[in-house]
Amino acid sequence: MKKLLLLCSLFVGTSALVSCSSDDDSSDGGGDPVATSITLTADVTSIELGSSVTLSVMNDLDEDVTGTSTYFASGATLSSNVFTPTAGGEYTIHATNGELVSNTITVTVDLPLVEASDSFVIDGTQEYTTNTGAFAFAGATETNVVVMYFNPYESVDNGDGTFSYPNDLYIGIGFQTEGPTGTNPDTGEAAWTLEDLTPPTGDYTWYGSEWDGTTVPGAFEAFIIANSEDIVGFEDDQTIIESVVFNLATITWPTETEDGLLEATYTITLTDGTVIEGEYSGASGIYSLQSGRPGFALDVPASTLVSKTSNLN
Repeated sequence: MKKLLLLCSLFVGTSALVSCSSDDDSSDGGGDPVATSITLTADVTSIELGSSVTLSVMNDLDEDVTGTSTYFASGATLSSNVFTPTAGGEYTIHATNGELVSNTITVTVDLPLVEASDSFVIDGTQEYTTNTGAFAFAGATETNVVVMYFNPYESVDNGDGTFSYPNDLYIGIGFQTEGPTGTNPDTGEAAWTLEDLTPPTGDYTWYGSEWDGTTVPGAFEAFIIANSEDIVGFEDDQTIIESVVFNLATITWPTETEDGLLEATYTITLTDGTVIEGEYSGASGIYSLQSGRPGFALDVPASTLVSKTSNLN
């Protein structure tokens, strides 16, 4: 009987020890683990405008918390984890989940490249319409080198009998002629005909301010107005132009019964790296600078000038 009591006492004591040990273990580090950081990732970090970026978030417990996270793009809260930008540029994106803040990702949004068509395009992305194409007759030198300006522009009807020209581009060219072959019926003086003033097709070499007025066919200056703002204005120094590539593919003048045709391409590169690429293919026209739009004059002898063709505004 004494042995039985002793065994019972030992059993109760051992159980108490085991119970205390178990209680001590549960009070030290027990419960579910808690995340302490989150990591943001994107499926792409460079897109063209119109595309989207899909964002994902994982915590340091290897749990996907994409659906319970909040996303920000350059300070603006996104409605979901899919970011569809509405403008080009760089965006800094981060996420939050509760009090946790993620790393930052930079997403670059490029504007889609635009190919010029009856327009000129600046740096491949900004397009400016030129719905009219013409040549402006500026005069001729004593050696019968004709100076003209290739002039694609946008003509906008203001609705009150006037027109505005928000996009207006000029490339000055020179080419050799035999001289005026027509006769002014009023004065009997020599007069330039449309045939005299038809520039030869092909490439025109860029000489810039170094053009001597005799090396032909040559191009010597350019002016660019885009959305009524000067890119290269009439008062600007031409040294900001690094090069001009001008190709005249087709030129015929309009008649009383048929439209003429003007087809040309050009690339103007500025010294700051800006590139203006243009193309015009459509009806042609011709006007005199002195009877057409004012703005600048050339240091060339005055000549009998033609008036603008009726298709020009």
